[in-house]
Amino acid sequence: MTPEQRYLSPSEAAECLPKRPHPFSIIRWIREGVVTPSGRVRLDATKVGGHWMILADDLQKFIRRTTSGSLAVEKAVSPRVLRIQARDDRRRHRKAVAALQASGIMPKEQA
Repeated sequence: MTPEQRYLSPSEAAECLPKRPHPFSIIRWIREGVVTPSGRVRLDATKVGGHWMILADDLQKFIRRTTSGSLAVEKAVSPRVLRIQARDDRRRHRKAVAALQASGIMPKEQA
């Protein structure tokens, strides 16, 4: 059995996490999930003999999907917001170039 195939109880899963959430929090993540900017994310688990069991790999996937730097969060940005951000970036760039040219740090381009 590889580490990714190791099953954890909610208590064991809680011990693997930095802030040591209560095992009932782990069960809530299984049943209800966690709300993220990209939507609700549930922790995958299996019920065996009336007890929840979580694959270690599924716990890692859940952590990646719910952290702020995940791709799911990046996908939550609408195309309109991306266009506005790009437009603002171009404006800031033009202003910076103009300021550098005015101060003589950057030569003016020949047209």
